Amino acid sequence: MGFYFTYQQIYYEEEGNSRGIPIVLINGGPGGTHHVFHPYFSKIKEYAHVIYYDQRGTGKSAIDPTGRTYTIKQAIEDLESLRKKLNIDRWVVLGWSYGGFLGQCYALTYPEKIMGLLLVASADGLKNVSIKGGRGKFFISDMEKAEIHRIYDLNEKGELNELQFLYNKDLAGDWKRQHYYRPTDDEFVRTARYEWSPAPGFRDLISMDQDEISLNGKFDNFEIPTLIIEGKWDLT
Repeated sequence: MGFYFTYQQIYYEEEGNSRGIPIVLINGGPGGTHHVFHPYFSKIKEYAHVIYYDQRGTGKSAIDPTGRTYTIKQAIEDLESLRKKLNIDRWVVLGWSYGGFLGQCYALTYPEKIMGLLLVASADGLKNVSIKGGRGKFFISDMEKAEIHRIYDLNEKGELNELQFLYNKDLAGDWKRQHYYRPTDDEFVRTARYEWSPAPGFRDLISMDQDEISLNGKFDNFEIPTLIIEGKWDLT
């Protein structure tokens, strides 16, 4: 299912109990899609109203050929338009990685529309704060690094399409940058086919916009219940 803005279409899915707690899921990236949340959040469908969606320029949502609307501000308004479209008064917002940053920006813009905020391995939006470096490449062997490098070279030469590139680099060991346990073969396929297909320029435009936004001190008087979830072995 989908719905239309005056400019373009945003794709969304609903699952679960329509009378349950509404929870909207914001994917990571920038540039990822809602597929990353399947099938895990189906486990709460008996008591929650689960809402998946793709941001404009990603996944099944339409693209903006001009790139002008690939901004954090527009992403906030798209999310708010989705809430209105679904006739939801207040909802729980869950943001993962980059989605956590977007979720925070939405919460600051529309705090009265949020029951609770969940930040999962979230981008923090802080400036001038020292954070330990990631451990994403600590567990990749030299042999795996060589094979991953070869696959990147083949992709740059045009000898692999994007789906082949994504699947083969993860299969070669690149999955270790962000996973403690090896994904299943089905998860490798799902990630390659669905998870990373942003429109041209989307990732760079959103990343540049994100770099201009500081959340330092913005939550000093924030009173909405918030749960911050970090994994001890989160490698990034």
